[in-house]
Order: sequence, then C-alpha cells, then structure tokens
Amino acid sequence: MVERNSALRTACLREANNECANCSQIATQAHHVVPLVLGGFDKLSNLVALCEECHEKVHGTKLRNHSELTREGIRKAKARGVKLGGARHHLPDLNKAKQERVRQEAEALAPLLLPLRREGKSLRAVAEQLNRVGVKTRSGKAFYATKVGRLLAALDEFTASGPG
Repeated sequence: MVERNSALRTACLREANNECANCSQIATQAHHVVPLVLGGFDKLSNLVALCEECHEKVHGTKLRNHSELTREGIRKAKARGVKLGGARHHLPDLNKAKQERVRQEAEALAPLLLPLRREGKSLRAVAEQLNRVGVKTRSGKAFYATKVGRLLAALDEFTASGPG
C-alpha cells in the first residue's frame, strides 16, 4: 500500500493508541473517512485508525492490489465525466506568467536583497533579516532561503538579459 503521509498516519495511530476503531485489534492503517477523491482532506480530522482486516472490509476489497484499485477508481471517475490528463499546451503560458510575477517581486525587493547579499549574508540570513523587519512575500507569507534564492536568481536573469 502506498503511504500518502507517514507522519499523518503515525499521528492517527498514536491518537487511537494503535487500536482499531472498529474491532479494537491492533490498528496498522489510517483510513480517510471522506475519501480524497470525493473531496476529503488529508488531515488528522479525516482519518480513523483501522486494522488491515477492517480497512479491507470498509473498501470491500483486498488493499494489497493497489494497481487494480487505481484502475477501478479511474474507470469510475471517467464514468462520472471527470477529465483526466489532457492537453498541457497552456503550461508554457502559465510558466511565463509565474516567472514574470517572480521577476516583478524580485525587482521590488532588490533594494533590500542586494545590499544584504553584498554584505556576504547567506540566503537564510537574508530571509531572517527580511522577516525581522516585517517584510512579507507577495502572497503575504514569511521568507525562506529558497524564496530568497529564487528572487535573486530572477534578478540575475533580468540583469543578464536586460530590462524588457
């Protein structure tokens, strides 16, 4: 069985004291009460600890044959009219739009980013400094080293290719 989130599974089992919610045997699996394919969330509040036998009863099948279950799930989704896969011709446009947003954010933050890097600060130190003074990302979140690195890379690309 493929594990979606082992930390979440572990938390579910720990909260249930490793006891199956159905038969009180030793629970080894976390079952989504509202299945993800039906809009359920991959959160602790949507999980219940079950033993393998009870989990198989809930699904009405042996869980060990995942490929068969996947094929059946895809078949049912298609029967409901769900479009799977399909053309990806729109991705280059989406990527260009995202790159442009990152470039704009990088330009706006350049007066803060570049002096800190010139001082020899690491990406992490730059992120910590930005967070300390209350600067937020475009989406209103805190900075991390990876975000600072992306912004600096965008600035490098912009200056290498020239404005416009």
